[in-house]
Amino acid sequence: MPKETIFNKENSVLKSAKETLANENLSPELIKDELEKVVKAFEKLLKENEKLTKLGDIMDRKLFAYKEEIETKKNSLEEAIGKIRQLEGILPICASCKKIRNEENNWQQMEVYISAHSEADFSHGICPDCTTRLYPNFKPKK
Repeated sequence: MPKETIFNKENSVLKSAKETLANENLSPELIKDELEKVVKAFEKLLKENEKLTKLGDIMDRKLFAYKEEIETKKNSLEEAIGKIRQLEGILPICASCKKIRNEENNWQQMEVYISAHSEADFSHGICPDCTTRLYPNFKPKK
């Protein structure tokens, strides 16, 4: 059996009072009692309505905050997607100097080409093999 809601309970009180008050042969005390029932039922419904209104306001604020958060995250993702650049396919590279031929058939240093076509940055150093080959007298500190 479904749980009786406050609306259903108070609605039945109001219907009962309406039926009772429709009788023309009521004593003033009975009329007063029925009107008190109506007022109490109405007050309960007003309180419940106030609770629901507050709850609705809270939900509206939360919904607005969630929408703002979603919009912010969506914008961040769109910005990130816009920044993503990916190198694909076969890159024509010189076997000797390692320059890469770009879309305009110009040869560029590998670092320049990759920096222009990706988010990568370069920091130059020298590997141990090249250090030995280029600087044979250099003795690294251990």
